[in-house]
Amino acid sequence: MNWNYASLPFARKDTVDLYVREDTGVVEVLVGSAKDGECYFAERLLGRLACISLDQRGAQVPWSFISLPAFCRSPEIDARRAETIPGHEPTLDSLAYPIANAMNRTMKDRGFSRFVKKSLVGSWLADGSVLNFTTDGNYSIVGSFKPARFPPPTTGRWYTGGRMLCMMNEANDKGIREAIVSVGERELRFHGRDGALFHVYERA
Repeated sequence: MNWNYASLPFARKDTVDLYVREDTGVVEVLVGSAKDGECYFAERLLGRLACISLDQRGAQVPWSFISLPAFCRSPEIDARRAETIPGHEPTLDSLAYPIANAMNRTMKDRGFSRFVKKSLVGSWLADGSVLNFTTDGNYSIVGSFKPARFPPPTTGRWYTGGRMLCMMNEANDKGIREAIVSVGERELRFHGRDGALFHVYERA
C-alpha cells in the first residue's frame, strides 16, 4: 500500500520526512529522515487525511505517493504503532509533536538561532494577530498567538535559543517558549494545530 509523503523543510537547510496514510478514521503517521535512514516517531491519530493541511489557511500539503521505505518498516516501528490503544488514539491536534521532535533531533543548522535573532525583527501578521519584535529585545502582541498552547504575555522581552523563541514578561518570571520552524524575508513559520502542519505569519 502506498503512503502519502511530504518533505518538510525547516531552519535554513534541514528537512524531515512525513509519511501518512488513513485507515478507517485513523491516520497513521511516521516521521523520520530519509537522509539518515531512520524513523524517529510512529503515531496513530484519530482523524481524516483530508483534514491535514499545510497551514492554518487550509493550503494543501504537496503530497506524493510512494512505497514505505525500508527504514520505516522495522519491527520496532510496528511495535511503536501498536502501543496505542485502538479507539483511544490522540487527535490530529497532536500531529505537531512528532514533527517538532523529529526536527529537534535532526537539526544540523547550528547558526539558526543567530539567524532568527537577526531576521525576526519587525512586524508579522496572521489572522488578526500582530507580532512586533524590536532590535533591543522587546516584543508586543496584538490579538491571540494561536501557535502557543498557553497565551504569552502581551508585552515583554524576547530572545532565541536553538529553534526556540522565548517570550517573557518584564519581571522574567512568566512566559512561553515556542519552536520556530523557519523564518525568511516574507514568512515566519511555527508548528500548527488542529491538523495544520504549520502556522504562518507574513511580514507586515
